[in-house]
Amino acid sequence: MNSSQIIDSLISLNRDINPNIWDERTKTGAPHKPLLLLSIMDGIENGWIISSHFQFSDSIGETFFDYWENLFDEKRETSIALPLYHMKSEPFWKLIYKQGENEFTYSPSLGALLKRVESFEIDQNMFQIMSDPSENKKLRFLLFENYFSDEIAIRLTKTQELITKSYSYSNSLLGMVSDPFYLDHNDNPLKFSTVHKPIRSKGFSRVIRNNFNDKCAICGDRIITPNGNSLVDAAHIIPWSDYKNDDPRNGLSLCKSHHWMFDNFMLTIDEYYKIKISKYLDIPDNIISGLEERKGKKILLPDNPNYYPAIEAVLLHNKRFKEVHEKWY
Repeated sequence: MNSSQIIDSLISLNRDINPNIWDERTKTGAPHKPLLLLSIMDGIENGWIISSHFQFSDSIGETFFDYWENLFDEKRETSIALPLYHMKSEPFWKLIYKQGENEFTYSPSLGALLKRVESFEIDQNMFQIMSDPSENKKLRFLLFENYFSDEIAIRLTKTQELITKSYSYSNSLLGMVSDPFYLDHNDNPLKFSTVHKPIRSKGFSRVIRNNFNDKCAICGDRIITPNGNSLVDAAHIIPWSDYKNDDPRNGLSLCKSHHWMFDNFMLTIDEYYKIKISKYLDIPDNIISGLEERKGKKILLPDNPNYYPAIEAVLLHNKRFKEVHEKWY
């Protein structure tokens, strides 16, 4: 496709036009395709889409739903499978099916789609244009102008800025592991405490969840919903409020229950990364399924040893765990 054809295709996307479902915010049309294209442009800009031929990733899903949730004031459910599949009606998009798999004759769920589809491909010339920062910006403007109200365009622009800054923050955190770990970052020249909280929270969460592959370090559970939500949180080993420390080595990926228990000193880990459990959990009225058999076992660790939890942080949490229990018993 040449530049003119690419622009024509982007301003004439095939989408559901229904004023009974979609209002003036999306110019009475479904916003799924424009939002997916914005997400792909973010991926190209931030370096997690490096080719016109790419696979679905958690980053695509996360970014799409960042836009989706900031688009609407009310809660609306959807699936990213809709634009991933229906974009095939556009001349710049291809579904690459796995060998031996039949093409869909219906709109599939995300799980069904990814079982049959190996990857996705956009037109090579479109990819090259999107890879140019100034052209990328122009294409964003086209999408905003054609598919969203002025108010929503401003809102989505702010969302895109948050996404970009959070990826930049994530990259700065990943670079920290090449230096020695130290606990207190209140006087850190990177001035983490001055970073806008949504950027900091999102950037730290992404790093920790990726390092642990979205699995809970205690129980190993992993769930990512079709709308991009993860079972796990990014937990600080030593509190942010005290140490301003977003070093990846001060993080654990924990499910909601184990995050609460870790923060409330119902469990900790020792210098060998083995799980220690509070005696308080032995009280008969407390019911914690499956935790007792994990006592003394090693937590799940990142694949890359450079991102293992820092022993200094672990020992400080362990010390606080002991101090709390000395008061209780």
